[in-house]
Order: sequence, then structure tokens, then C-alpha cells
Amino acid sequence: MVRDDLFVRALALTTATSRIAILSVDIIWLPRALVDRVRNWAAREFGLPAAHLMMAATHTHSGPEIRENSFYQPKVDFVARAAVFTACCEALAEAFAALQPSEVTAASGSFAGAVNRRKQVVSADALRHGRWRRETRNLPNPGGPRDATWSALWVTQRDRTIAVVNFACHPTFLRGEEVSADFPGELVLRLRESGVEDTLFLQGCSGNVVPDSVRARPFPIGNPWQALAWLSDRQQFIKPATTAEAEDLMRAFASGVAERILAAPRHLVGALTLAGREVAVPLAVDPAPDVDPSTERFAREYATWCEAKDLSASTSEAFHIQRLDLTPTHSLVAFEGEMFAEYACWLRSHFARRPWTAVVGCANGLVGYLPTRTALVEGGYETHRAQMMSGLRGPFAADTEERIHSALRSLLEEPSRALA
Repeated sequence: MVRDDLFVRALALTTATSRIAILSVDIIWLPRALVDRVRNWAAREFGLPAAHLMMAATHTHSGPEIRENSFYQPKVDFVARAAVFTACCEALAEAFAALQPSEVTAASGSFAGAVNRRKQVVSADALRHGRWRRETRNLPNPGGPRDATWSALWVTQRDRTIAVVNFACHPTFLRGEEVSADFPGELVLRLRESGVEDTLFLQGCSGNVVPDSVRARPFPIGNPWQALAWLSDRQQFIKPATTAEAEDLMRAFASGVAERILAAPRHLVGALTLAGREVAVPLAVDPAPDVDPSTERFAREYATWCEAKDLSASTSEAFHIQRLDLTPTHSLVAFEGEMFAEYACWLRSHFARRPWTAVVGCANGLVGYLPTRTALVEGGYETHRAQMMSGLRGPFAADTEERIHSALRSLLEEPSRALA
């Protein structure tokens, strides 16, 4: 059942000497091979170098599956993958054909519509076996890390306005059998009410952040172990949430974005510049000795699956970070993975001199979840099993966070180079 259509949206920005393009795709992930195909096509058609194109998945969970080598995946929809490639090319062609003088406005603010989803609770299973153990589960953690900052661009042209909005939150309001762009699609509709013809949504660092759709968990009657665990676990997510909730949330969000943008000073785009980094992120191929039994079982099953699929035995994975500068103080930083919120928070705190930074996740490829050191040590939800999404031989090693921080320092302190 199709609730609302999925789209590819494109924006091209040029100056007398430089140009970039941004694609926003209503899909859960963009495989690196697909990104490479689109970039190669854009290079042939427009002479646009690969590094000048940013491709970002909105990360809606209510769309087709187009990635391969995923342990827990439905059948790959090759028809949808071909359609996404075609739509990306068509959107880019339309964006470059529609180039005209523009006035660019940048603004940012905060929004409280999301919540951290990793919470340490008492394990009911361990209690049942006479042991006390805490585990990290997919549960509301209102005090947990999240990046509440949104960043937006208003591109005003002679006959239309286009918005680019970046915010970190899983699009999981409407999970189920329906095809939908989820809340990024609702955001497009709500901003259209403010006179914006189209909106490119760029997902943020939302690996451990979901919509703040929470309710009290009922007391488990009849199970003493669950009742004891309930003392540390009294909330649960509403899954799926209602369409009305998504509409209300996005109406409030869109109103705040439009109000802040309309009051912001105008910034003409200067000399567009860029920079980039590739990081060799190490993998922990052998499971940690202190993980829970279910994780150990999973590690054995997954190793057997990798061997059967003849996947790479590499102990590291190339991870790419892209930086596009609109002005010396207005940048988009894109990560090739589903980043935990702490990465965006760290970036903002260490580079506060950049007053406007759109921190984009799920961009330019797929390496899976990128947890922090703390999360990898804690284990639990989406850490030791995250590699299943992209066919890596093991979870990321504990020093992954430090390596990415080091690359970010180098990337953001480096003078970017002008685009041709």
C-alpha cells in the first residue's frame, strides 16, 4: 500500500567559478555502488567531479530495500534500485537546467521532537536465571545524547523557493507495510504551506535517535521477573505512531523553521569550496569475550554467513567524510554512515566558530551504524550487530570514535580548496 510517493530532489548551486549539487533521496540507504554510478553519470553529462556531488538518503524505513550483502534483509528490489538511479539522473538534469540567479538564506535553531533510544535497564532474562545484569535496549532515554540543532537553507529564485533542511531523527513514525517518505515527506508538505515549492531533507546523526513518540509501559502482571525489570524500564515507544502525530510534529517544526528563516539575514553564496577525508575504520572481527550469549551466538552465525557469501576478510573499512562550504562560516559535513548523535554534538562543540553547520548522515554510501566508544563497550542495541546491514566481517573496533574525531579535526581545520 502506498501512503505517499517517494521522491528524489536535487539542488544545484553555481558561481562564476564553481558549482556543487545536492541530492536528497527518499530511501533508507544509498549503497556506495549506486552513488558511484550517479557520480560517474554526472561527470560525463555535466563535467561535475565526484566530490562536488552530495547524495543523502532521508532514511525513511517505509520504502524499498536496494542494498545487498545485508544479513537481515528482505529480497533486494532491483527494479527499485534501477528506478532510484534513473530518478537521481533526471533530478540532477532538471536542477542544472533550472539554474537561475538566487538569493540564499541560512538559519538554524533547535527542536525537541526526538529522543535517544539506547537505555540501560535490568535484564529480565538474567533475573530469571538468578543473575543481575544490565543491558542496553531500544527504549526511550530522554536524558540520552541527541543533536537537537536543525540547519536550513532558503534558496529564493525569481519564481520559486527551495529549502534544504537538516535534522537528526529516524523517520520511523509510520513503520509497517505502507510505502511512505515518513516525516520528511510531511515536512515537504508543511513547508509548502509557507510558500516553499520543494524541500530537500538531509538526515542528521540519528543512529540512536528516534521520534519522541513515547508512552508509559503497563505494569507486567503475572511475571515477577518482568515486574522487577519494569522498575528501571517504565516507558516504551509507540510503534507505529499515527499519521496525525507525524503531521502535528512536522507542522510545528516547519513553522519554527520558516519563522527563523524569514528573519535571517541574506547570504550570497561565495566561492564554493570543498574538502574530504577517507578514514580506515578498524573492525573487531573476533567477538568481545564479555558480550552476552545471544551476541556470541549471533557472531558465530554471522561469521558462517560471511564465509558462505565469500565476503571480504578485511579487518578495516574505508569511511568517507565530505565537506562542502557555501561561505567560510557555512558548511555541510556529510558522513557515509548512520552516525550516533554524539558525533554531531562533538563536532558542534569543537568547531563553534562555524555558526552554521549542517551535519549530514546516511550520505554518499553505506557502512552501517557508527557507534561511539561508550556504546561499543556497553554493547546492546545496534553496536555488536550493526555490521549485518552492510556485510562487514565484524563490528567496529572501540577506537573508531577517536579515529573519526581525528579525521574531523584535520578536515575542518584544513583550508578548503576552491571548486572548478
